[in-house]
Amino acid sequence: MHLSRRGLLAAGSALGAAGAVAATAPGAAAHGDEPQVLSGAIRRVASSGAGVVFFSHGLDEVLELADRVVVSRGGRVAAEQATTRLDHDTIVRLIAGREIAETVVTSVDELGDPVLT
Repeated sequence: MHLSRRGLLAAGSALGAAGAVAATAPGAAAHGDEPQVLSGAIRRVASSGAGVVFFSHGLDEVLELADRVVVSRGGRVAAEQATTRLDHDTIVRLIAGREIAETVVTSVDELGDPVLT
C-alpha cells in the first residue's frame, strides 16, 4: 500500500474516533485510487455520525460527497447552501460573487512561423 494511502487511512480512523474529520482533496498529486479511497473513508466516517469538513476545489467531488457547501471569499463566508439546491455553475457563481459570462473571442492575432532559439 502506498505510504500516502496508509497515512490517509490512519488519519481517517484516528480523527473519526474523535467525532470529527477535516479532509482535503488529494488533487493532482493523488496516486492511483487515492481519490476513491478518500471518498470511501469520508462516507464511512459520515455514516458513523461524525462530522466531516471537506476542503476541495473539485466541484463535482464536492457535490458528490457533501450535504452542505460553504463558500468563502475574501476570508468570509459568502454562501452556505444544501447541495440539493446547487449545481456546478451555481457554485462557480457563488465563488466568483457574480455571474460568469461566456468568454467571447473578438479577435485573433496572426502568428508568424515558429522560431527555434
